[in-house]
Amino acid sequence: SWTPPAPAPAEVTPVEPVAAAPVQAVQKAEPVKTPPVVEPKPNFTQNIKSAIRKETRKAEREVKAQRAADAKAAAERTSYEQFQKQNASKTKSTSKTSSSGAANATPGPRIDASGIKKGVTGATGAGSAGAGGTALARAEANAMDAYFVMLRTRLLSSHELPGGVSDLLSAEVQFTIGSNGTVSGVRIVRSSGSKDFDQSVLEAFGRLKMPGRPDKKTDVQRLTFRIKEA
Repeated sequence: SWTPPAPAPAEVTPVEPVAAAPVQAVQKAEPVKTPPVVEPKPNFTQNIKSAIRKETRKAEREVKAQRAADAKAAAERTSYEQFQKQNASKTKSTSKTSSSGAANATPGPRIDASGIKKGVTGATGAGSAGAGGTALARAEANAMDAYFVMLRTRLLSSHELPGGVSDLLSAEVQFTIGSNGTVSGVRIVRSSGSKDFDQSVLEAFGRLKMPGRPDKKTDVQRLTFRIKEA
């Protein structure tokens, strides 16, 4: 039998090699530059206005505080004058000297508590007798009597009786009262026999507030503190 010849092989076209694309080098990212901080220019006008506002507010606060202090002082003066008028007939004054007392103390008037049912009684000056002591003028003596009546009343108001302590106890106290009404050097010279009562008396003196003295003097005083008569 006849066999056909084998077909001729197909021509293979050679493939030209394709050149690889060049690899680009990776560029480093440039650092981000932070813009420089620009300091704001000082606004002198605004600063001055702000300072003026602050000073104005401060001055207003000071004026308000001063007015309040003046009003308080005026109220105390009025209270004292009213107290003096109301109690002028309740007190009398006599002079008394003592060998004991502070070296710089001026002799003070003796305050008689008769006529006051409840109060601190027997207040006496504790100065020495020689330091230029002339008798107080009658008007000044009456003013000082009223002043010490006010002191006793305020002292009783500020006193707090400890629990379980008798209200019939009494203690003798020595203290210095300055020309401006400041009380200092408070001490018990005769105990009541109760530490709690004595301490309550000292604490009452610590809370005591008084206006300036009419006689403008400073002296040492002694008084017997009692809440009520036995």
